[in-house]
Amino acid sequence: MLPAELAEMLGRDQFYYTSKIERDGCWFLMTQDYGDEVRVCRTCGGSVVSVLSGAYPPADAPEGDPSAVKRLGRIDLGLGTFSVGERGSKIVLKDMGASE
Repeated sequence: MLPAELAEMLGRDQFYYTSKIERDGCWFLMTQDYGDEVRVCRTCGGSVVSVLSGAYPPADAPEGDPSAVKRLGRIDLGLGTFSVGERGSKIVLKDMGASE
């Protein structure tokens, strides 16, 4: 839910199940792997991306270079204290019991 909520708050596109990110000039190609379907989408950047385990860093990032990933906090995104975390969530967890 977090990527969807964040994309909505920022007014940005969102990409789920991203298995590969490639740069194509000023565009980014997002390969999304839904298991039974693989889809490639193009975005100009500034999107919210939820990646599959092992999908990052992108192919053109130097291996082990932490500067290849820009980390942003709530202040960088212009989000207030009550916009994020438990206080900002509209989701209330009622039960985590095992399904029958």
